[in-house]
Amino acid sequence: VTDLAAGDGLTLDIGCGSSRILSGLRRPIGVEVQFNKLLYARKHEAPLVNASIFALPFRDNSVNAVVCSEVIEHIPAGAQPFREISRVLKTGGKLVIGTPDYSRLTWRMIEWFYRVFAPGGYADEHITQYSRASLLRVLHEHGFVEDEARYICGSEMIIRLTKR
Repeated sequence: VTDLAAGDGLTLDIGCGSSRILSGLRRPIGVEVQFNKLLYARKHEAPLVNASIFALPFRDNSVNAVVCSEVIEHIPAGAQPFREISRVLKTGGKLVIGTPDYSRLTWRMIEWFYRVFAPGGYADEHITQYSRASLLRVLHEHGFVEDEARYICGSEMIIRLTKR
């Protein structure tokens, strides 16, 4: 994720949680809706904002990059999060988005193992399921063009896009 988001400009990590992604970004701002996760994320010594992806407290066209990793599968499907990301991102800015690819057999197998061996695990928190094609369709509708895609263990996609 940090390799794809590399750059000198201001980068929002939306849904940063207690992630190590913050420490791998050059000029990060962590955004997290759960305040308790922000308390833990303080160790990364980055500015932190308690806010939701549905209403980002940043000016239009104010950031160079947005990272949104392992977030969109946990929220209801809809256009608002993508509108907000597009709104705050400068034209030509980069979006790095990561989520499981539900069109991949490997991901469906991983979730099955979670359900069997860790009932009540996080897999049940995935309320929206994207394939690469369905995610790209939504992102294209909001003005993004794909630059590069990578997979972790053949199942979790990380896509870098540019805002037109």
